Amino acid sequence: MAEEFRMSKLALALERRRCRRNGQCTRPTTLPGARGVGILIRQKLESVYSNHFGRTPVSTPFASQELDESCEVDYEVDNDDIDTTGGILEGRVRDYILQQEIVDEDTDSDGNGEAELDESDIEVAEYCALTDIKKVCKYGYDRATATTKKGKKRQRMRYTFKFNGSIVCRITFHLCYDIGRSALQGLMAHMATNGIVPRTHGNTGRRPKHALTFDDVQRVVKFFLNYAEREGLPMPAAPRGRDNIPPTYLPASETKLKTFKEYEKQAVEAPIRCVKLTAFKTIWSTCVPHIKIASPRDDVCATCEKIRKRVMDAVEEDDKNEAADAYSAHITKAQQERELYNDCIRRSTETRHTAECERYHHFTFDFAESVSLPHYYRQMGPLFFLSLRKISIFGFRIDGDPHQLNFLIDENEAKGKDGSKSHGPDAVISMIDWALQNYGGQSTSCSIHADNCTGLNKNKYLVGYFMWRVMTGQHSTIEYLMQIIGHAKCLVDSGFGNAKRLYRRTDCESLDQLEDVVNKFSYSNTAVRYPAWSWRNLKGFLGDHFKALNGIRKYQYFRFSSTEPVRTSRDAEEDTQNVLKDPAFRFETQARPDVVQAAGFSHPRQESLYKCVRQYVRPPYQDILCPVPNTL
Repeated sequence: MAEEFRMSKLALALERRRCRRNGQCTRPTTLPGARGVGILIRQKLESVYSNHFGRTPVSTPFASQELDESCEVDYEVDNDDIDTTGGILEGRVRDYILQQEIVDEDTDSDGNGEAELDESDIEVAEYCALTDIKKVCKYGYDRATATTKKGKKRQRMRYTFKFNGSIVCRITFHLCYDIGRSALQGLMAHMATNGIVPRTHGNTGRRPKHALTFDDVQRVVKFFLNYAEREGLPMPAAPRGRDNIPPTYLPASETKLKTFKEYEKQAVEAPIRCVKLTAFKTIWSTCVPHIKIASPRDDVCATCEKIRKRVMDAVEEDDKNEAADAYSAHITKAQQERELYNDCIRRSTETRHTAECERYHHFTFDFAESVSLPHYYRQMGPLFFLSLRKISIFGFRIDGDPHQLNFLIDENEAKGKDGSKSHGPDAVISMIDWALQNYGGQSTSCSIHADNCTGLNKNKYLVGYFMWRVMTGQHSTIEYLMQIIGHAKCLVDSGFGNAKRLYRRTDCESLDQLEDVVNKFSYSNTAVRYPAWSWRNLKGFLGDHFKALNGIRKYQYFRFSSTEPVRTSRDAEEDTQNVLKDPAFRFETQARPDVVQAAGFSHPRQESLYKCVRQYVRPPYQDILCPVPNTL
């Protein structure tokens, strides 16, 4: 360490002396060396490759290079086949082989380059930095004469090392030019034999014997396609912005190493050449990126999973094709409903600044997964096993604004005891009625999207409520729509996600703190606390006049109008049903049923919160969250 420090001081002193002699700043500059030259050469090579072979996309390496006409390729590319799956895959294989040839030209196959020369000096020699070689060889050291004074051939050469015209020792020369001992000896031997000319590696222009051929890569690609057809689940269409190959998902239990072992086993049995694991992964990501390993998920579509299992369990080709067609039809129908939902969002957004009579109103509502209080971002172990105080969240979104109302329903504020009936028809209709009265606008028509849940959102009471609104003149027409079960994600869910991201990182020990979390995270989220709205016995009020729809589970569209029965199809006008028990009955007024007060806590629930949960709550919030029993 002391010797290195001494040589560093010597190099800096030499640089300062040179600067003072030339009248320059005495601040040391970057010393010239082969590594700095190598960096410049690498940058130049990247520019050459980019101009000659085309820029390579970052997301899919070497997957879609654009070849220049001047680039000589051994494989003929048929542009007519590019649109087909086979043509795309063959193009990827050609690009992979071409890239391997480019890399192999710069690779030392015998592995002796590092022992013979330093890596940076190889770059200097191979990429024709002739000026720097002259600078190092001519000014760095002077070679002695080839013969002795007596005229005999000199057996050993003596060199004088110089730096900026000054004679230095060999150690200082190594330090100033950042060159190793072996690399310097190689340069000296090469100059003694060939003079000051750039060195060329012996394997330059030669293809290594172990390089992969087109047939080797093609066999690996065929293995992927056969394996994906046997084990994977094909998607009906390619994602937007990708090529025309639909993705295929392997089971989540699969791994790349497990797939490689299966390939290795088949290659040994064939027998054919077996590529190594690194090349196997590279070919996978380069040539067949549409074959992916699925990620574990929850709350997926039950119909999709049933059809997926049919596809994977099918033995005959006809059975597999039939299951695949059914899956494609199901996904196509779900996409159509999704496009309809997006179109409603777009229309409501575009007309938000128009006159109220011309504005298109669209609403979406859904329940979120309930949260618990107290909540800490560092959860204590015992809290996981306790029954904490639950808060239900009901979201109602005005899509044109955009603005989302989040109704926070505490256990003691629900219509039933201990939080019961918070998801029933009375609760849902009471909150929807309050939201439409205060945020529904003055438009006479609107459309509403909801989750396709039969007991919660698709029942005779909610159908009767919308019919009551059009019969009493509050709306002229109402469209009530639902997406396919399992494919009903909507913007309300994104609002819930925004709030819960902050909720997971925040300590909440009261409903006030939870309200701040909901309001703080997103400007479009607004918390609504009870008793801003009132519970009403709408179930009994509507059940006296409306009857259940036959086969209501199969319907996803309802259109309510004061001039005709309920329409259950967007296309066929004859698909209508009368939901009134008495077809001649009409509501005379907009009067609503009486208000029902919240039921509160039962005594056992109060004791449970007080004895089990109170000890984990900080003292300022104990009486708020877990009060003494019989005080509520």
